[in-house]
Amino acid sequence: MSEGRRSSHTKSVDESAWQNFLTQFSEELKMSNPDISKRELYKAASDAWGQKSDQEKDQYRKPKKKGRSKKIESSDDSSDAFQKENIKKHISAYSVFVNEKQKELKESNPYLTLLERTKIISEMWTSLDKDAKTIYNNKAKCFNRVIDRASSDDENPRYEVNIPASKANI
Repeated sequence: MSEGRRSSHTKSVDESAWQNFLTQFSEELKMSNPDISKRELYKAASDAWGQKSDQEKDQYRKPKKKGRSKKIESSDDSSDAFQKENIKKHISAYSVFVNEKQKELKESNPYLTLLERTKIISEMWTSLDKDAKTIYNNKAKCFNRVIDRASSDDENPRYEVNIPASKANI
């Protein structure tokens, strides 16, 4: 490896410290010399960074944050995000079939992985004839009608609806 190049690990650690230094240094330099070009600014920052010891460079390293917390502002109009999460979407005939068969396969053979169950169900679906698929199409249509009725109510616009299995014929 040549002297001018660093390993990717070292580079990523130094980049964040460099970026923090560059931000602070460029603000200070622009205040003292507002007409400085970007090229001159980077040259001066590079020279100043090269003269700093590792201990001085460490002060520009910031510890990584473990996670960001999202804040949701509470206002009347911010309920759109809540509504979008709770919208009950239409279900397809294949989805009805998969839901039924997943339960059956889990009970009959609990050691199958999700991938194996999915492959088996997919093969079962493709081997079904049209008459057998119409049963699942009718179940899906019935389920979707119940959702549409619940969502047509102006006071309750497509919120998640708990539909009894007997009404949805699933």
